[in-house]
Amino acid sequence: MQRLGRVTRRSARWLNRPVRRVHSEAKPGPEPAGGISTAFLALPIMLTSGLCCWQVCRYSWKVDLIAEREKRFHQPPLDLDSMEPVRREIEARELASCRVRVEVEPDPGRFAFIGPRGPPAGTKGGSNAATTTTGFLVIQPCTTPSGRRLLVNRGWVPRDLRENGEVMQHIIEHPLVCGVVKVSDQPNAIIADMIATSEESETVAVKNYMWRDVISMAKHFGTEPLCVDVVADGDSSVERHAKEMYLPNGKLVPIVPDLEPYMAVRVTPTTHAQYAATWFTLTVCGTIMAVRTRKGLTKSLFRGA
Repeated sequence: MQRLGRVTRRSARWLNRPVRRVHSEAKPGPEPAGGISTAFLALPIMLTSGLCCWQVCRYSWKVDLIAEREKRFHQPPLDLDSMEPVRREIEARELASCRVRVEVEPDPGRFAFIGPRGPPAGTKGGSNAATTTTGFLVIQPCTTPSGRRLLVNRGWVPRDLRENGEVMQHIIEHPLVCGVVKVSDQPNAIIADMIATSEESETVAVKNYMWRDVISMAKHFGTEPLCVDVVADGDSSVERHAKEMYLPNGKLVPIVPDLEPYMAVRVTPTTHAQYAATWFTLTVCGTIMAVRTRKGLTKSLFRGA
């Protein structure tokens, strides 16, 4: 009986002891990011998407620009002498890249040289920077039969012919000019800082320019702010050497380009398309990161979770 009582008391103590419950605690989920992190990622997304749209617009504009130039070049040359005189540069820009023809009489002994610069495309050695001969564009002020005065770009000549004076003595002066209307170039910052601000007297017959400044040349020679570049006719695939510039009668014929360089643009539509694709890719990546950050999944972004 005593043994039975001891077993009963032990069983009662075992039943009455406190039960240790094990509670399974759930792992906390990812905490969503705050508004500051989302706004911080939204700024680059807005920037890259805006740049993407801008490059798409630039691509469309450049395609239309090239189509307009090709349309102008395939039209018959305009008779420049029968058109209204050009008094302002904005009027000259309306004729830019148009093919024209006009009879001119150059001013004797008056020239403007633009350079130094490389030879036109198609000149032998023009693609090798180590052997390319630098030279100048020869600009002449001319008068038309109706009394209009304009500038004519006769073409490119090597530096040595410019320095020894052979250009001014032996250049051939065709009375009929067939070419393309060109306006002023945009100089880079380095050239703009090097240009002197002082103006020379209009009596100076020969003047040098580092870039095509049609406005300054027109003021100096008393012409319209209009420059006509003489272009090559016939087979443009024939290459000329810088030393092969003289006719049998000893007259100097400057090297002139064909129409292809005038149809080219500095930044092609393909480049704009590549820029647009780059900004679009960055926009997509930024959007994915912003969404995952908003859901608190940024830490597991590169771990495949």
